[in-house]
Amino acid sequence: NYTTNLSLGQPVTGTESGTWGDDVNNSVTSYLDIAIAGGLAITITTTDVTLSITQGTSSATNIGSTTAQYAILNVSGAMTAARNLIVPSSSRIYLINNNTTGGFALTVKGSATSGVTMVNGEKADSANLLYSGTDLTVYGITVGRGAGAVSTNTAVGASALAVNTTGASNTATGTQALASNTTFSSQTAVGYQALYTNNSGNVATAVGYKAGYALNATGAYGEVFVGYNAGVATTSGNYITVVGGSALAANTTGSSITAVGAAALLVSTTGAQNTAIGTRALTANTTGSNHTAVGHLALGANTTGEYNTAVGSQALNSNTTASYNTAVGYQAVNANTTGAAITAIGNQALYANTTGNNNTAVGAARPGFFGGTMSVNTTGSDNVAVGGGALYSNTTANDNVAMGALAMYTNTTGASNVAMGSAALRQITTGSNNTCMGYQSGYAITTGGANVVIGQYTGNNLTTGSNNVFIGVGVTASGVSTGQEVAIGYGATGKGANTGIISPNGGGV
Repeated sequence: NYTTNLSLGQPVTGTESGTWGDDVNNSVTSYLDIAIAGGLAITITTTDVTLSITQGTSSATNIGSTTAQYAILNVSGAMTAARNLIVPSSSRIYLINNNTTGGFALTVKGSATSGVTMVNGEKADSANLLYSGTDLTVYGITVGRGAGAVSTNTAVGASALAVNTTGASNTATGTQALASNTTFSSQTAVGYQALYTNNSGNVATAVGYKAGYALNATGAYGEVFVGYNAGVATTSGNYITVVGGSALAANTTGSSITAVGAAALLVSTTGAQNTAIGTRALTANTTGSNHTAVGHLALGANTTGEYNTAVGSQALNSNTTASYNTAVGYQAVNANTTGAAITAIGNQALYANTTGNNNTAVGAARPGFFGGTMSVNTTGSDNVAVGGGALYSNTTANDNVAMGALAMYTNTTGASNVAMGSAALRQITTGSNNTCMGYQSGYAITTGGANVVIGQYTGNNLTTGSNNVFIGVGVTASGVSTGQEVAIGYGATGKGANTGIISPNGGGV
């Protein structure tokens, strides 16, 4: 008189077909009671237990110790291994208290289905299981104090704070949030398996899917993980702050880390004292330490390089193993791979540098007018360029000093030059060992070398000449390619190769 879907059924055969006889009504109240609010005590120790649907007769209810119609299943026993509680394949909701001991998992399942695994201490208000007709699923959420019933704890979600004993002032919201915590306090975990493994550290905060999942270190203190998989692999370490999806996702033991931005410090494992702020900042770093990267893809390719500072979108983006670099500005030292001891300040400063070392570039590009300071340099080393466009075209030359906007702007391979003043040595290409000081001094020199030019507009008609000395305002060479010529004085003009003139006040000596 009872169907397999647990409801009462009117007789369809026999003398009472279509009616309710006395034998049909035998102990109906008992079946209604157990189906609505009845509790069945089940002991599981060494074997699985199977429940089955029972039916009443004219003489007995047949309700027994394995009747499946009960609404609440109270499971106890000292289990010796993982066990199953097998229920009929009928659509319904079960409220289950798992009070077993032994530390083994209890799985509630239908025959030939995977079911739901419950942890020790999981209660009816936290484990409402729904049989859909296909398999069991967790139905609803936990709202309570978690295991241990500590008054200052809040647990919301299936298996949240599932094994807590004395840990206090914890907040766990989400399935299996803080699931392993027993005695530690003042933690906040929000999200599926947030701080799942933690059972050693205090004052940790994790918000997001698996945020801080693996953290479990004695003495760990003050960690913050916010975002999908934020710090998911971190096992130990102090003073870690992570904000962003997958930020610091691979870190294991690194400490004193700040990662803010999606995929910031994504694959870093043991690197320490790193600060990465910006989407994918330091995203490829593995073991490199003591970095500061602020901006989208700042130090994005760095793996093991150390002591680098990159501030600006794509600053030091391609740096891999080089150390002791400082890049401030959009795409500053963007292409650098192994060049070390570099200082670049300004958008696109030293943009193309790859392996050049000990370069200093200060100045920004001005789109439509001139490129960034030393923007084209690739392997040149020991150069100093200060001013927008200074040493812009330098590629492989070494030991140059250019100070002033557009100073040595077109130099490519000329080495050991000094240009001080806006547009000083502006058109030089391969000339070397020149010293020019003053606005547009030596402006037109291209391949000439070993010239000394001091003064505003001085020597600016010289192109290929070498070994000349011009001192004074507006001093000019006798020819574009003259050599061994000396001219000193305001407005003086050289007298030709291998000559010298001092011309005070326009006169000559």
